[in-house]
Amino acid sequence: MARVQPQTEGRALRVVVGVAVLLLVATATGYLGIVAIQGGPPPDNFLTVPFVAGYLALMALFLAASLSGAAPIASMRPALRAAPAAGLMVLGVLAIFSIGLPVLIAASLATAATVVTFVTQPARGAVVAAVVAGLISVAALLAGLEFTWHYVVCPPTGLTAGTTAGIFVPSYSYECSYGHLTINR
Repeated sequence: MARVQPQTEGRALRVVVGVAVLLLVATATGYLGIVAIQGGPPPDNFLTVPFVAGYLALMALFLAASLSGAAPIASMRPALRAAPAAGLMVLGVLAIFSIGLPVLIAASLATAATVVTFVTQPARGAVVAAVVAGLISVAALLAGLEFTWHYVVCPPTGLTAGTTAGIFVPSYSYECSYGHLTINR
């Protein structure tokens, strides 16, 4: 059986992917910057912001890698684009009231690039790889959010209280009193 070589991509598709990468980098940078200038004590679930920014950076890295012309990378383009398309779509919906709009725009660009890649480079295994990559991306996002939402660290001084979010694990309310955490289920 002859092996099909991935075709080179057109300039327009490369620009679409490049715009998505730049949008993700700008969103992650802006997100970290806005949170940093808000001041005040760190939130009790302080891992959520770095996780989301890191996830955006990782999805930008996948999209940027998909632009490589190297044969091994070019054959993985559908998966490298489907993972960000799926994960960013979910993140954009969950974050619609904060950073969701630019994330949804980047997800739409990644989705368009994925579809065009399938049309220009049809391969039977590419669809399976793309679906698996998308599912892994969404699972990693949801698992990471679930962990960061429930990892509460109380400040050593003062009183705070809140409620965790939850997708798979039930949410709960908590109280922090001078470094001591009390969970109310």
